[in-house]
Amino acid sequence: MIVYERGDRGTNLDAIQKRIEGYIKSKGASTDASAEAPSGTSHRLVVERLSIRGAKVTMTNPGLKGQGVSFDLPDIELRDVGKRQNGITPSQLANIVTGAILARIAQRVLTNIELLRRGGVEGAIDALKGLIH
Repeated sequence: MIVYERGDRGTNLDAIQKRIEGYIKSKGASTDASAEAPSGTSHRLVVERLSIRGAKVTMTNPGLKGQGVSFDLPDIELRDVGKRQNGITPSQLANIVTGAILARIAQRVLTNIELLRRGGVEGAIDALKGLIH
């Protein structure tokens, strides 16, 4: 279960991703998946296959007037993450996974009829703010 909350200052998932990016930068690495991990990093990962299936999202935002909308998250499948870079750091991997989750949430919000019914077009637009960069 993923809880996606939108407030006046952004979303909870955006906050998590910003903290991950801040940590990566503090260690001297790039947040870009195509960049190489720093040579002094002891743990470098290559993920052949990472699947997230059957996840559910509960989304809340001011446009929904206190009501949450739950929906299934489309499956996520990542392959050969870090392979071209000779490995990436765990924090870089976390950044990639968080980005993939945000992209799937945006995809689902765009097509969620229940969200449109409950929050109207304004609710859907508000839910998308911060998802599409």
